[in-house]
Amino acid sequence: MSGEEIRDIDTFWKRFGIRLDHYRWHQMYYHITGIRDPRFIPQNLAQAVLYPYYNDLSETKVWADKNYFERFVPVMRFPRMLGQRIHGRYYDADHRIYTEEEAETFCRTVFSHMTGEGPYSIVIKETSDTKQGIGVKKYGFASEPELLEIIRNHADRDNYMIQSAIEQHPFFAQFNASSVNIVRITTWRNGKDILVFAPCIRFGVEGSCTDVAHIDGVEIVQCAGVGSDGRVKDEYVTLRGEKKPLQIENKQIPRWGEMLECVKKGHQYLEHFDIVAWDMTVDKQGQVICIEYNIRSPGTIVYQMADGPFAGEKTEDFLKFLADRKYQKKYLPRKLRLRR
Repeated sequence: MSGEEIRDIDTFWKRFGIRLDHYRWHQMYYHITGIRDPRFIPQNLAQAVLYPYYNDLSETKVWADKNYFERFVPVMRFPRMLGQRIHGRYYDADHRIYTEEEAETFCRTVFSHMTGEGPYSIVIKETSDTKQGIGVKKYGFASEPELLEIIRNHADRDNYMIQSAIEQHPFFAQFNASSVNIVRITTWRNGKDILVFAPCIRFGVEGSCTDVAHIDGVEIVQCAGVGSDGRVKDEYVTLRGEKKPLQIENKQIPRWGEMLECVKKGHQYLEHFDIVAWDMTVDKQGQVICIEYNIRSPGTIVYQMADGPFAGEKTEDFLKFLADRKYQKKYLPRKLRLRR
């Protein structure tokens, strides 16, 4: 990194009372993307300053519980709910309660929602304190007793959900057939407006059922940037910073306009949170589906690797609150404050 580039970075961040303690984030982004832009947001700054300012982190414990997503954001279509385990009790799709002793009855109710002759597929997803695809498993079965065995094997877990497995749209399947691949869209509430930041396609590896995989304890993330028109870019990046050509036939995301409207409308229901990251997909029938939303730590790293500065042309507006000394004192760690 040249002296001129460092001076440009310092000049930009000084406007917001910030003295970066190192330039490693910018150095990494410059190297991977080829873009020399001081507006790249260091992850430590996002984590320590931006999320605490924009999102009421004291509220996230409940609002981040996946068992309640459908109730919190009723305008969204989520994967079909077949049953839930909440605080050690079972609930069916109509929210009727079942005790541990009634697990067989609960299983029978869940199985009654299976369509066709089988075999069937479900996803069991832990609903609290989960991230990066951990706690999500896909199960196949052909009979009610097999389903009961799956449920019995989760008896030690107090909170999870049972959903129908999604059959994804051919567009998403072309990235990797075994995983449900998603469009990560981050929305920011700016006054009355909901704006979109850094849309990207995130896709799994062969054999994984989720878009983020863990192999031998190593997190695997593959991500490609998406233009404002919904076309996927020609390259993708890995979490290790490797850039590779994206060899797919169709690069236009289906239902793109509908997907954008969906996340903007959904964000209106999350009043405590001004930054929300949505994991969206389209199923085989062409319906826009929200896999989940993220409010605790929406993430910036791989999305900036794939798409450039996180907030793009809105970066100055996004950081504007830090021009106020009151907010600098409240949110900036001492080591990041500009010496005056």
